[in-house]
Amino acid sequence: GFLMQFGRKHMSATVNIVTFPIAFPTKCIMAVATASRHSWTSSAESCSIDDKTTTQMEVIGYLNNSGGIIMDADWIAIGN
Repeated sequence: GFLMQFGRKHMSATVNIVTFPIAFPTKCIMAVATASRHSWTSSAESCSIDDKTTTQMEVIGYLNNSGGIIMDADWIAIGN
């Protein structure tokens, strides 16, 4: 069967590690993240998934200016 996990990560750096609540027994098949904020600025914000294992994944934050990354990322991962 499949295992689906989801959550929200507060991102305060460009590279953020999300540790899955439950390790996937075999592999993480896919993961998706999207930027989620309550007060948007004029900067474009987005995020993506980089490396993923059975226990964690890297969420990369992108900001369209030279300021720091401060946003939340909603994520979902599916594995078996």
